[in-house]
Amino acid sequence: VCVCVCVLSVLLCVSLVAFYAPWCTFCKQLDPVWHQIGSELKSLGSPVNVGKSDATANTGLAKEFKVRGYPSILM
Repeated sequence: VCVCVCVLSVLLCVSLVAFYAPWCTFCKQLDPVWHQIGSELKSLGSPVNVGKSDATANTGLAKEFKVRGYPSILM
């Protein structure tokens, strides 16, 4: 799970989180691309954090963000 904490209100803090299910074929196809996106954004010094969460293991978090299908990418 990607957690972003802003110390100062003037900081831009953006997170992209992919909610997935381990059995989902589309999620498995997205995984290497998602890792590449995260790596490239990090190497560019982007303020965007990229993370993922297993929605089947973290059901409370998935419910909080109203995840209805897999994969779901939320900002």
